[in-house]
Amino acid sequence: MNLFFFGLLNKKVVFLPPNFKTIKIKMKKVLSLIAVAALSTAFVACGPSKEEMEKREQAKQDSIAAVEKSKQDSIAAAAAAAEQAAVEAAAKAKADSAHVADSIAAAKKGGKKK
Repeated sequence: MNLFFFGLLNKKVVFLPPNFKTIKIKMKKVLSLIAVAALSTAFVACGPSKEEMEKREQAKQDSIAAVEKSKQDSIAAAAAAAEQAAVEAAAKAKADSAHVADSIAAAKKGGKKK
């Protein structure tokens, strides 16, 4: 009776070793370490593969290239609009100067009759 003591488990009498509590604590530690190792392995194994990382990087580079292209297109469109506005302003200035010249010429000729 010194080596074992009685324990009740599911209404049955079983013999348990005297160091059962320490064995139980050690088993909990071992199971905890196994669980941590399994979760760590699963976490690392579930990460993105090299192909997925390369695809993400390629998509990022494509996105950056598309933004740069649209930026350059926008700058070109703004420059074309500014050039068109300058041409129109020059044409209007030429027309205005011709109108002023005609007015001056008419004034020298005799002006308006009342």
